Amino acid sequence: MKIKVPENVGGGDLRVLPVSEPTYEAVLEDIFLGKSGTGNPKATVKYIVTSEYEGKEAKAKDFESTIGATVLETFSLQEQAIWRLNDLFKQCTGERVPQGDFEEEEFLGMLKDAMVGTNFNLMLKNEEDNKGAMRTQVEKREAIVKKKLKAKR
Repeated sequence: MKIKVPENVGGGDLRVLPVSEPTYEAVLEDIFLGKSGTGNPKATVKYIVTSEYEGKEAKAKDFESTIGATVLETFSLQEQAIWRLNDLFKQCTGERVPQGDFEEEEFLGMLKDAMVGTNFNLMLKNEEDNKGAMRTQVEKREAIVKKKLKAKR
């Protein structure tokens, strides 16, 4: 299994976001395949926040804008757990992940074609990882349906 990790996925652009607001608007920007700490296949979805946090912390002089912040969500690609990724796929496409056996690049290309560019409302939570560091996690997501306005005649 060959996995290419692009420069912009590193931890340098991740930060803990304030989570007292109900949701952040975000766009699903990219998807990467890799392996979990236990060696199992996983997909990581990268969201970019497109809305500004407006809670009380935002009034502080040193508060950094939330627009452009990165939020990552990880999905196991093991057969018994792929239903979680299927839920996200359905939110993006209205359909389920096609059944079958896929080569990694083929599967990744199908996911990217179907899901990259989808807008979401993300409900976030902050939690400690297994190394004691705080990180922002996706608690719930809801696809934003873009509606086109009809021109008046």
